[in-house]
Amino acid sequence: MISLTCLHHVETGDSIAVQGSFIDEILVEHLPRLPHPWPDDAIGLIDRSSELPELVRLRIAGPSEVDVVASCLTVYTAMSDDEASLPLHG
Repeated sequence: MISLTCLHHVETGDSIAVQGSFIDEILVEHLPRLPHPWPDDAIGLIDRSSELPELVRLRIAGPSEVDVVASCLTVYTAMSDDEASLPLHG
């Protein structure tokens, strides 16, 4: 599961198409504070200012695209079936 907080930009394609789409690529990019440059394709997504913190951009590409710029990205992983079948030790 991917969690994004403090969203600054959200763009999705057709919401109906997104639900049934497969994923070709997932890209995560660090967007540093000024005066450091951003990648060319991230310029213009949001207005940059000296008050803006460093950000993260998540792009999911397939037949439809999701593009999000946020202050924080957290990835949670599930246990494998093997890990879940082990008894808990306490």
